[in-house]
Amino acid sequence: MDRLLLRPKEVAHALGIGRDETYRLIRKGKLRAIRVGAHYRVPRQELERFVERELENN
Repeated sequence: MDRLLLRPKEVAHALGIGRDETYRLIRKGKLRAIRVGAHYRVPRQELERFVERELENN
């Protein structure tokens, strides 16, 4: 079973961007994430939604 929540490093790899850019997108609210303890986790579904939103906006 694939994990439902991804670490920012995994998100960065999946999107082909840097880890710092992933955190920037999370802080700006462009990439929705949840906090689990002291760590951010991004729902797997959010990656597809993020890409769709970005395609619509460009």
